[in-house]
Amino acid sequence: MTIGAVTTPGRLTMRNASLKDLIKAAWSLEDYQVTAGPAWMASARFDVEGKSADGAGRERLLVMLRS
Repeated sequence: MTIGAVTTPGRLTMRNASLKDLIKAAWSLEDYQVTAGPAWMASARFDVEGKSADGAGRERLLVMLRS
């Protein structure tokens, strides 16, 4: 299942996302491009909500997700 990042100006939300999903979204990668890491990287699930003070757009929010 692919979990997408939902964005509105200044806000990013990802629900039930694995660390692998977060990495794929942050770096605009395909599933086959994330191959290393521990098994939990694809099985542990997280809810992520990010908010920027300046109303950042989708691309900037995804870059901010990298850190």
